Amino acid sequence: MCQFNTATMSPGGNEELVRGLAKQARLKWEPLGNVFIAKQLEPGETYFFTTWGMCDCGSEVGSAQHETAPNGELGDLSRELKKLRQRGWSETKIERWLAQQKQDRVRKKAEWEARHQTTREELERWIEFVRCVLEQDAARWIGVMHHFYNHRIESAKITLTRQWIRLDQVSPEELQGLKPDVLLTIAKKG
Repeated sequence: MCQFNTATMSPGGNEELVRGLAKQARLKWEPLGNVFIAKQLEPGETYFFTTWGMCDCGSEVGSAQHETAPNGELGDLSRELKKLRQRGWSETKIERWLAQQKQDRVRKKAEWEARHQTTREELERWIEFVRCVLEQDAARWIGVMHHFYNHRIESAKITLTRQWIRLDQVSPEELQGLKPDVLLTIAKKG
């Protein structure tokens, strides 16, 4: 299962100009055909693939919905300790194992925190892209959505929920908190 971020553009938008702006934002802007999505869009609204890589797994778009910070605590390991003792592990070996587990948790927590100190860059690129499109009147609105696919993107049966917001309301936190299958549609004015 992979995450892909996709987008929509209002009817009558300047696809070539938007494609150029997307490229500057390190986004792809290629038309995407999915009949299930197309039936749920506004008449004339178009759907786009935005991924340059294999997928958008690890993207910050929607990441607040599926990733929580590790707390560094080991939690209850009584079952694991019992199993290790049944296998004949010495208390010294168990203490080394516990120390390694603690180090791993601390490392994972530090990695998570470091990654989330720099996450705003991707979200800021998305916001700047949308701002440029709307301020240059290349489209009346841009929609952003993510979905976890286990089938082909073109044939995935997705039921959308649309959420409209104004450009001045969009923020990194809004994009990070975006739920799967919610088409966050951003327009200059409400």
